[in-house]
Formats: sequence, C-alpha cells, structure tokens
Amino acid sequence: MAIVEFDVEEIKKHISLEKFERLITRLGLESERKDGLEYVDVTADRPELLDFNMLMYAILMLSGKNKPSKSMYTINKKQIIEIKVDGSVKQIRPYITGIVVKNINLKGNTLKYLINFSEKLCDTYGRKRAKFAIGMHNLDVIKGNLIYEAVKNGEFIPLGSGVKMSFKKLLNSHKKGIEYGNTIKDKNYPILKDSEKILSLIPIINSESTRVSENTKNIFVDITGTDKSVISKVVEIFNCIFKYIGAEVYPILVDYNGNKEEYPKAEWNFIETDPEYINSIIGTSISKNEIMELASRTGYVTSSENGGIKFMVPPYRTDVFSRRDIVEDIAIAYDYNKIKNKAVVGSFVGTLHQNSYVYDRISSFFIGCGYTEAMNKYLTNEQNQFENINREIDPNIVKIDYSKTSSFTMLRRDILPLLLQDIGYSMTDSMPQRIFEYGKVFGMYKNKFCERDSVAFVSAHSKINFSEAKSLVMALNEYLKLDLIIKKYDDPAFIKGRCAAIYIKNKHMGVFGEMHPKVLDMFKIGEPVVAGELLIEIRNVYFC
Repeated sequence: MAIVEFDVEEIKKHISLEKFERLITRLGLESERKDGLEYVDVTADRPELLDFNMLMYAILMLSGKNKPSKSMYTINKKQIIEIKVDGSVKQIRPYITGIVVKNINLKGNTLKYLINFSEKLCDTYGRKRAKFAIGMHNLDVIKGNLIYEAVKNGEFIPLGSGVKMSFKKLLNSHKKGIEYGNTIKDKNYPILKDSEKILSLIPIINSESTRVSENTKNIFVDITGTDKSVISKVVEIFNCIFKYIGAEVYPILVDYNGNKEEYPKAEWNFIETDPEYINSIIGTSISKNEIMELASRTGYVTSSENGGIKFMVPPYRTDVFSRRDIVEDIAIAYDYNKIKNKAVVGSFVGTLHQNSYVYDRISSFFIGCGYTEAMNKYLTNEQNQFENINREIDPNIVKIDYSKTSSFTMLRRDILPLLLQDIGYSMTDSMPQRIFEYGKVFGMYKNKFCERDSVAFVSAHSKINFSEAKSLVMALNEYLKLDLIIKKYDDPAFIKGRCAAIYIKNKHMGVFGEMHPKVLDMFKIGEPVVAGELLIEIRNVYFC
C-alpha cells in the first residue's frame, strides 16, 4: 500500500530493534533501516498501521506487552461542534465527518507522524484525495458551529502562505491546487467555514488561520469524501490513535438536512466462532484458552459463549469482516513458523487436462490471425461488467462478500469488458490493435455456482467493420468444427443492426459486432471497434 518512515530512536523507546524486526515480519510487513530511519511497507488491508503509534501498539500487543481493553476507545459524550451540510455539495463531495480532540501533546514527532499518516492515508486509501480527504485545524480559533457547502467563488490565505488567494488562482498556481485540483469536477468550490471565516477549500488545502503547531492543545479533524462508509471508518481510526496517545476525544454532530448523525461511534463489532473451526483451518490443536490469549495479542477482546468464543473487533480494524479474518489473526499470533507441515499422501502421474488442448488450439488460431493474447484478473466490478458496456446488471453474478475495495466486488461474468478496458489503456499505441483472451467466466445457475470457458476478442482500427468480425467468427467455426449458426441480434453494447448472435445446437453461445459509440466513450477508446465473445463447451471441440 505505502512505505512510511519512522525514527529509529523513537522505536527504541518502545522495543528493541531486534524484536521489532521479528514482530514486524510476523505482522506480514516488510521493513528496511537506513540513515537512522526505519522504512515500513504497510499492506492495503491495515491502513491504521500507517500511523507510528498504532503500529507500535500492534507490535507491543503481539509481543504480549500490551493488552486490549473494551473501554480504551470510549469517548466523551459532550458534542463540541455541529456541522450543517448544505445541499450544494451533494453532487461534488457529499459526506463529511470529524472529531474533536482536547489536551493533546503534539511535542516531539507526534505532530509529524499525524500529518504523515493523514497524507499517506489520503494518497493511498483515499486515492489521492479523490475518495476522501483529511483536514486538521486548531480548535481554539474556530468560532461557533460549521457549515459545509459549495460556493461559486471565494478567497482566503492558504496554509503556508502569507498571501490571500482566490480559489481559481489557488487551483491554477498553488502547488496543492495544481496537484489536487482535478478532484473538484464541478464549477463550484466545496468549503468548510465557521461563523467568521473559511477553514478549508476541500479537498485542496486548509486556511493559514487554523494552522496546527506543536504548541496546539486542542484540534478539530474533518474528513470529507464521496463514500459515507469509508469516511466513517477513517474517523474511527483517528479516534483510536488519539485515545492511545492519551488525548480527550469528543464527538461531533453532522446535520444532513435534518438527519443528524454523530461521529465517531467507537463501536466494537463482534464475531462468534468455535475452536474446532479455527484449528481445522490452521491445522493445529490449540486450546480454547490459548486461542483467547492469542486473540488478545492481535487486538481482540474475547469471552466464552456457549462452547464457542465471542471476538470483539476493535473500531480501528476496518479489515475484519468474518471468522476467516479472525483465523488469520490467530495464525499470526500463534506464529506461522510454528505450524507444522503435513506430507501429501499418495503418488500421481500428471497429464494435460482436456482444457489445455482446447486452449492450445484457440490461442494458435488467434495468434495466427494477428491477435495478441491478454490475461486479465477474474475479479472485477459491476461498473466494468455492465455500466460501461451499456448492459443491465445480471442478478445471477457471483458477488464477493465483504469486499475491501470497490474495484473488486464480483467474479467476471464476461471477458469482453476487460479487453475493452485493455484497449482503452493502450490508445496511445499504434493501430491496429487486436487482442483476445481465453479463460473462465462465472455466474449462478439455479442458485448454484457455475464456471464456464469463454473466448473474447477485440479489434480496433479506423477501417474496421462488421465483416471483419464475421469473417473471424466463421474462420474459428471452421477451425474448431463448431457447427455454429449466426442470427441477427440486438445487444445494447453493440450498434443496432451491426450485431449478431452465435448459436450452437440451438443454444445461445455468444455475440459479436461493432461496439456502440457510447461504450467506446466509457472505455475512452478513440477508434472504431469490433468485438465478440463465445462460450466454449469442451466436448464440442475437436482436437485433431
């Protein structure tokens, strides 16, 4: 996900470097030491570890030195700030949350680590502030409650500058404006203001008037974004960071046109499972009490429930969704190196699978026709598979439970959209471009999981037409002896009247034709395209 740097001397205040290196590896992270700094490569599923204090907390828990407590993230009940959200931000960046922190000690490296954490989190997890952005303000200079709205123009003194600038000038000339100006896609500018002044041009830069320094005792952190669930998780992480370093945390109230929500919630989720399940996955015979002890070393608070175990998941663990995640953490705490190998029983003689013969013939055919083979992931999302290709979402897709990213929410139903995406990425290359892929596609049939073999092709150049696609399909039919029949067909992904369906033994097996201009625009393809996809039934293909 990201590489963060920490002061080696700071680490030594908490734990020996030898032990740190050993435990960081057990957490699944990599580190490197150079010139008095420790560089840690933090994985995408643990964004809270981008912060030094949360990383040390995880390390010390794994060592057994720290113990989690259900009360440690409890916040004060008194609301300090209310944010009124104006309807003008709905189409720009509709959601906001935040947190008030009092009596915080920002001396030493604390402020630096907080700022670095915020920037790394926004650049990675927040997709360079496009998904969410974080602002940190001196609470003592904020007057009254806040308003989050979009305005047509405005001006203020941006952080680090002594010159007042208009929003337009800031986006065109300021370093932060140039870097993040693309996140403002509307003519209006989203701002956060109090009763007297503008605190921030969101998500570009804060005002100099709310600058936070090492001497600041009370701060307000705002988090704005396009996904309410994501910014809700981020504010929970901040709460845990501030509580861990001994600060007082107070909630804020967000008013969405009368619908009021309080943040952070500081709520622990819970997951129940039993020792037998955990041992069956890891391949161990760990006792119930030992499992509960291991769980505490990865941040869980546990209790015995009807022969099983109830695992309380801390608010900062945004990556824990099911008991499988619990098992992974138990294995980390147990130490993978202690898990014994099991010998594979029996001896077998390997032979080529029938699919391999089909793959060889199909790939030889397309390569012989001047196509280049592509290899895309099985994981994709509904936008790629349906919205971008102008088709309705199929209810029989295979969805991913508890997806941790919006990029991968399902198994691919078709290969064709992924090939169009490939062409879109390579539009700067010379034409013509011709690619194909043979592989698995997935769906549900009568509530049962089903996987099938499919081949898709895409050809892009200025003189393309329907006849090129038809000639390719007929040549493939002759090569594989499929006995296919072509019929007129309408598919919203293709131009009407320039699309055909493929039938084999009266079964609809595929489609091909000229891609609709709307689809080409969605994939940012600037040339005409013919494409098609055909399901392959192995038993219908001759190998000789």
